[in-house]
This record gives sequence, C-alpha cells and structure tokens, in this order.
Amino acid sequence: MFPSPPPSPSLCGMVNTHSAAGRMVLMNLANYTQFEREMMSERTRDALQHMKAQGIRLGPAPYGYRFSHDTDENGRRLLVPLPEEQDVLRQIRELRSDGRAPNKSVPCARTAR
Repeated sequence: MFPSPPPSPSLCGMVNTHSAAGRMVLMNLANYTQFEREMMSERTRDALQHMKAQGIRLGPAPYGYRFSHDTDENGRRLLVPLPEEQDVLRQIRELRSDGRAPNKSVPCARTAR
C-alpha cells in the first residue's frame, strides 16, 4: 500500500463562519466568484456580437442546408443545399404564392412528399 497524501487545506476548515471576520471572508469570496461569473458572461456576449458583426453564422444550419467540410477564403464552413429539403421549401413557396397562409402551407408540403 502507498501512504495516503497529506490532506490538502480546505477553506471550509480554515474559516470560522461564527465570527464576523470569517463571514466577511466568505462574503468576499462569494463576491469575487460573482464578479468572475459576470466577467465571463460579458466576454462571451462581446465575442458573439463581434462574430455576428463579421457575418459569421452562429448555430445550426438553416432548414434545407447542411454545413460542408469545405471552407471559404475566411475559413468558414460552406452551406450546401439538401435536395429533399429544398423540394419541401419549393413546395411551401408554391403553396404560399397560391395564396395559402403559412400555417396551411406546411402540412400540405409534408403530405405532398
């Protein structure tokens, strides 16, 4: 048997939460944690806004397309049309051009396959 490693210091055992100073230490740690959480949120939001401003598509490919493994000159994956889904979209466009409401077009397009 190998000897067990010495116990690592834990914050729980080092701070007396029954004293004002101990409660202050825990409150400061909670404040730092909340600050870091909000900083991560701001960085993520700013990065997503920057990507959107550059025209980078976020999320999954829209219906009727899939992402290719090929990339454009900026390194972004290309959208490739899916023929069977493009047929459904074409049928929906035809039904809408005939004056059908959008909620009436989709069930007809699904049954027309």
